[in-house]
Amino acid sequence: MARLDQKSIEQLGINKVEDALWNVRDWADFFFSENDKTPLLDGNILIYSSKKHSNANLIGSIRCQIKSTTAKNVKKNRKYYQLNRDYLTGIQKLGGALLFVVWVKDPDNYKIYYQRLTRLYITTLLENSSAQRPAIPLTGFPVDTNNRLDVLRQAAFDLNATVENKLVEIERPDKVILPTYMLDPKNFKASMDNLENQNLTIYAEKD
Repeated sequence: MARLDQKSIEQLGINKVEDALWNVRDWADFFFSENDKTPLLDGNILIYSSKKHSNANLIGSIRCQIKSTTAKNVKKNRKYYQLNRDYLTGIQKLGGALLFVVWVKDPDNYKIYYQRLTRLYITTLLENSSAQRPAIPLTGFPVDTNNRLDVLRQAAFDLNATVENKLVEIERPDKVILPTYMLDPKNFKASMDNLENQNLTIYAEKD
């Protein structure tokens, strides 16, 4: 098989994310740039509360960044090192993004990972590391359609919580809101196993 060049790797990564999102198309629309000309972001996912994709049923928009790599350590260690501090700060200023990292060996051998790069997550990441390219822990993007949709719903909530939902992170809130789309009350252990390298964000309502 011919060796993939960087452009082919990047395009293959976008294609694989689009294929993965095809299963949730009843509840989501997605738009990605194939030429990667948009600074910092590669596109958006729109999440809806019903199969009718109307403005009234729109839950939220998810800003996305897709990175493709052939590095074996990404699959082995589930960490991504290719976003520098300035890049992360730029994403933070835009309100955060859902990061997809696609490990690619060939079109039939690949793995999709993700991390929710919220503003709070990026702040914590940069505070806890002095590296120019901090290690970003990754979680495998679920195979099950419902679990994929839950990841997207959680990302939509987290990326828009402090703006659209008027929530704020504080140390000692009188009331807290725990968005738990990805927790299954019938199988808590399985939920935890599927949330490797993910953080639970706690919000408070603004007074």
